[in-house]
Amino acid sequence: MNLRFTLLVFGAIFAFLVFLPVFVLANQTMDASQMASLLASLQTMVQNLAKKVQDAVPIIFASPQQTDINKDGVVDTKDWVYMKDRWFSSDATADINGDGVVNSIDFGLVNRNWNQTTQ
Repeated sequence: MNLRFTLLVFGAIFAFLVFLPVFVLANQTMDASQMASLLASLQTMVQNLAKKVQDAVPIIFASPQQTDINKDGVVDTKDWVYMKDRWFSSDATADINGDGVVNSIDFGLVNRNWNQTTQ
């Protein structure tokens, strides 16, 4: 599942969770305790959804400092080779996004900062 589709799905779920109760309850009479309970439930649902989004969406940006793996001041071939040699390992230095494995996401982050300096 690509990132745009994932964000679209989570956005639709968020809109459904927030706006549907508003439309359904617009013509309902509620006392303060019922309203407080409803708002607390909505807050919990939104917090749970936000947590799921954070867990599902990988880091898509990294600074040149984060992608300069060998800390020589430039994101270059040396960093790329270091990562290549650790492909699918759990090497924390090469795992830029911290998901526990060196994979294409990490290579994409290095490629995005290619030839940038860290000074």
